[in-house]
Amino acid sequence: MLSTTEPLKLHLGCGHIILEGYVNVDKFNPKADVQADLINLPFSNESADVVVAHHVIEHVSWQYQTRLYEEFHRVLQPEGVLKLGYPEWEECVKNFLSNRSGARWKWWVQTLYGSQHEPGQVHLAPIITSRLVEQLTE
Repeated sequence: MLSTTEPLKLHLGCGHIILEGYVNVDKFNPKADVQADLINLPFSNESADVVVAHHVIEHVSWQYQTRLYEEFHRVLQPEGVLKLGYPEWEECVKNFLSNRSGARWKWWVQTLYGSQHEPGQVHLAPIITSRLVEQLTE
């Protein structure tokens, strides 16, 4: 387990976006500060002040979503901050269906399924905000 005495800010699933002042974690990017799977983070319990997971939770299989949220909870301090960004499945589906013959059709396909250009760039879980809130507060 990695440990630190300074306030720890984690940027999980960073991909090619490296945030200064954060420990950037990614399974596939060798330039990340830490290469790790998000459901088995190498950080101590309650060690992080902030966890940022921007457009990454949908890349973890729906079968492991509960485990992923448990891992966020494990590494976050009791008063820690979790910042999530994700494509809201229901809204994406509505937009996909209403634009299927329009110029933005390909964009909505990528929003639903991921860009699929690199390893890990596939959406494996439909994230619906109401269900996400339930999962995070269970």
